Amino acid sequence: MSISFIILFGATWIRTQCTSLNFSISQIREEKARLVTQNRNLEIEQARLRSPERIRNLAENRLGLSIPKPENIIDLSGTVHEKGP
Repeated sequence: MSISFIILFGATWIRTQCTSLNFSISQIREEKARLVTQNRNLEIEQARLRSPERIRNLAENRLGLSIPKPENIIDLSGTVHEKGP
């Protein structure tokens, strides 16, 4: 009688553990899918923020910067670049 009880208790415990693990696996898969989507969205946002058009627009409109004229460019050797022919 006690052996039957132990076997029944063991089977019930194993089944409970399997159910718990399946639930945990399901939650982890959902979290993974959410994180993959979030990562994809962040990569898109990063590409948008790095775009040369956006950076140029910010530099011109917010900071008042402009593309330098060739005569305003001085290289490290100290020579002034003139306009080409």
